[in-house]
Amino acid sequence: MRHTASKIYQLYPTIFNTALIVLLVWVMILSDWSVLNVSIGDFLLVGIVLLLLSNVPIDFSKKQQQLFIISTSSIILITLLAYITGPADMNIKLLLFSNVKLMFYIGTVMMIYNYISSRGLKPKFVRINTYMSLLVIAIGIVIIYLILTEQLEILHKIWYFTRIDDRSYHLGSSDIIRMRSLFAEPAHLGFYLNISLYFVLKQRNKYWLVYTVLISIGIVLTLSYSMIMIGSWLIMSTIAKHVKLSQFKWDGRYLIVVAVMLLIALIFGEFLYEAIYIRTLNILSGEDGSAIARLMGSWQQIDSGHLLFGVGAAHSTNITNMYAYALSDFGIIGLLGLLAGTGIIFTFGLREGVFFTLMNISKGGYLNPLFWLFILVIGLTNFNHKHTNRDGEKTWIL
Repeated sequence: MRHTASKIYQLYPTIFNTALIVLLVWVMILSDWSVLNVSIGDFLLVGIVLLLLSNVPIDFSKKQQQLFIISTSSIILITLLAYITGPADMNIKLLLFSNVKLMFYIGTVMMIYNYISSRGLKPKFVRINTYMSLLVIAIGIVIIYLILTEQLEILHKIWYFTRIDDRSYHLGSSDIIRMRSLFAEPAHLGFYLNISLYFVLKQRNKYWLVYTVLISIGIVLTLSYSMIMIGSWLIMSTIAKHVKLSQFKWDGRYLIVVAVMLLIALIFGEFLYEAIYIRTLNILSGEDGSAIARLMGSWQQIDSGHLLFGVGAAHSTNITNMYAYALSDFGIIGLLGLLAGTGIIFTFGLREGVFFTLMNISKGGYLNPLFWLFILVIGLTNFNHKHTNRDGEKTWIL
């Protein structure tokens, strides 16, 4: 690990920081693309780590070192116990690879967190991620056009490294197209856009309202029931947090907000009617069991014979609930660890805690870089303790 910055970094710090953050954002965007069963986002993440280690000094606080040792030791111990008590057909190579990958994510998130916070790069991260979110939405709209005009050959080239089946973008059995852009599913796009929306609402720079509206439109176009609900929670909880009714005074600018909301309702009314209203009625009546199956089915897939230590990392079937995933792969200890982390995030505020919980019950995939950069965003926007590193720089610690 370097003790001083490289000559490249010293000569071009702005270019280096910008390029690295752009790569970081594309880790999230390409998290569903894979080569040899490994996410392209993971390859980019390895590249980012190598760039950091070879160009800039990175310090870890004592708390971070202790957290890394405790978390990795716990993973190793649980894995050994799962191997001893788990299924007889456990894949040792997959188990080892998954655990190494998990420990890599933990260390990498800490490293990138320190790099961004110590150099005051969070506003740049928010700005670049916001621009890229809008680009992803624009690409998604172009893809919808390609689908509607049946230019599927171009579409298959764009989606070469991810899913190409039409089930991934149709709303049930209807002809309505759901936007998924560069992601494998509309819900995955919604997951990323909700991270971007949270980032914008926390930072609230000069054009935050415009970005909020545009990103919200992107979330609506996914027609993902869960992601639209999560986005709505973020917006409503932010309004509740920052607007006190007793002190509220009408401002002409609010008329713009009302007009935009009405415009969205008019343009996307049919889609919202199908995706939200009709589906809510069907869920309540029991006609649409997919939402209940998505929530309860994840828990039903857990092997009840290995609840204590789980069946081993990456040995569960595809589960769309992170809490069920933790219990299935790492047992009760793993679930308690994730619940403890959720409890810590609730100390940041009700909005943060509910947001984190809803995101985790809507999408699984702890071995996907998107989840870990979600953790990074939560950390960057909420931790605020400082220490001084060996170069005299103030840096944020966990």
